[in-house]
Amino acid sequence: TLIDLSMTCKCGNNYCSKHRPCETHNCTYDFSKSKEEIDKQIKEMRCVASKLIQV
Repeated sequence: TLIDLSMTCKCGNNYCSKHRPCETHNCTYDFSKSKEEIDKQIKEMRCVASKLIQV
């Protein structure tokens, strides 16, 4: 059925596999902003000596 084949895009809308790619539905999701947020989260999770508790 169509419901079984639907996929959710990063913009939050549901599409069939043919129309899910961003280019086919004028996606409003900002991929560059998302990459910046992911890079920031990765940087915050890094383990550095100043964050370690000395015993």
